[in-house]
Order: sequence, then structure tokens, then C-alpha cells
Amino acid sequence: MAIRQLRMEGLKELEKALLELSTKKARQIARKALRDAGKPILKAYKEKTEVLTGTLLKNTNLGTRLNRRQRKLTPRPGPSEIEIYIGTADPAGIAQEFGNRHQQASPALTPAWDAEGGPKALERIAKALGQGIERESARRARGGG
Repeated sequence: MAIRQLRMEGLKELEKALLELSTKKARQIARKALRDAGKPILKAYKEKTEVLTGTLLKNTNLGTRLNRRQRKLTPRPGPSEIEIYIGTADPAGIAQEFGNRHQQASPALTPAWDAEGGPKALERIAKALGQGIERESARRARGGG
């Protein structure tokens, strides 16, 4: 796997501004920013997924919903961590994406990430975080909290 490096300006300032907010409000802003950045990736994934029975698309989600097996395997995030999953909760999605000895790989999420993820997603996250922090600061200045 090739190592990719991204350079972005202003992330330290965003982190400092988020730390000035309450943990609850910072998590809300961060969760919304991640969801907004994930929507184009999910849309590209849905467009590229081969539809045989429709089960993979029906179980596709953007958020924190995992199936029971995935919840057991995934440790709970800490109080200052946010995780958003993009893709299908159907275990057959792994075989669809990477293949196995009985099935050819038919990747959909990898090309979707290449098209909409990485630097593009990071830019969308930074922009949404900035807007959320500004919105919260304006609300506080008006005396809303």
C-alpha cells in the first residue's frame, strides 16, 4: 500500500475552537461534519454497487449502525472520539468488495473512496467544522447558551 501524505492548514485552529465548546456540542458538530462529508462517498458507493438482489443496498448506511457481530468486534469510542461508518452492514459486502475463493471481487467502496474520499473528504470535513463552530459562536454571542 502506498503512503499518502496530506497537508492542510488551519486544523490546529479548528481543534482549539472545538475544545472551547462543550463536549456534547463539539461531538454534535463533528458528527454532522462527518456525515456531510460521507454523503458523497455513500452516493458514489451506491452508484457503483452491482445490484443482484438489492440486499447490499438495502443494508447500506452512513452512521454508527452496525450489526450485532460488528458491534462485538468494535470497541466503543472514547468520550472525545467520533466514528462514522460508510458502506453496508451486510457481511456479504466484504466478499462483494474483496472477493473470496467462490466469488470474484466487485469493488464499489474502494472506487467511491478514490473518487470522493481522501483530500476531498478532509476538505469537506474542515469546512463543515468551521461552519458549525461559527454557527455555535454566533448562537452564544446572541445569548443562546
